[in-house]
Amino acid sequence: MADNIRFLAVARATDKAIVCSRVQNPNDASKEQYFDMLSKVLRASTWSEQVLPDSRHTLECDPNKFHFTADNEDRVFIVIADMKYPVRVAFDLIEDRKNELGPTFGDKILTAQE
Repeated sequence: MADNIRFLAVARATDKAIVCSRVQNPNDASKEQYFDMLSKVLRASTWSEQVLPDSRHTLECDPNKFHFTADNEDRVFIVIADMKYPVRVAFDLIEDRKNELGPTFGDKILTAQE
């Protein structure tokens, strides 16, 4: 994972559970902030109206960008990256994770405990 990737996660929109996550640097002082941001985004009152399957979203949270998409099963794939990290590349990474995790863990993501 590149140094400018801060955080990767998979969550469920249905119950707002963070199913799996990885912080690039375990000593990152902002890691709790990443979880807080993810929780706030998942609980946003406008989620169901704005986050449609396969729609792409990027939020600027200086000094990072929060990129995410959801699939038809309400699995949410998240990348938090440095502000300079290209949006297109962040979503390529998300697609890679979806393709890697989906066939093997897709159903487990829907039922795994937080």
